[in-house]
Amino acid sequence: MVKPTVLKSVVGTLDLIPVAGVKLMYVHVDRNNKPALQLFEKMGFEASDGLVEDNTYLLRCSL
Repeated sequence: MVKPTVLKSVVGTLDLIPVAGVKLMYVHVDRNNKPALQLFEKMGFEASDGLVEDNTYLLRCSL
C-alpha cells in the first residue's frame, strides 16, 4: 500500500507539470495492482501500447 505522504507528493508534483511545459506523461503500473490502475485512470491516464513487459501496463496522460 502507498503511504499517504508519498501519494500526496506524487499528486502535488502532477499539479506542477503543466507549468513546466510537459505535454505527455507515461507511467508503468503492475497489471496486478488494481488500486494503482484505478487511481491513475481517475487521474486521466489511459492504456497506451498495452503490456510493456509480462506484468506491466504502460499508461499515458495528455496534459
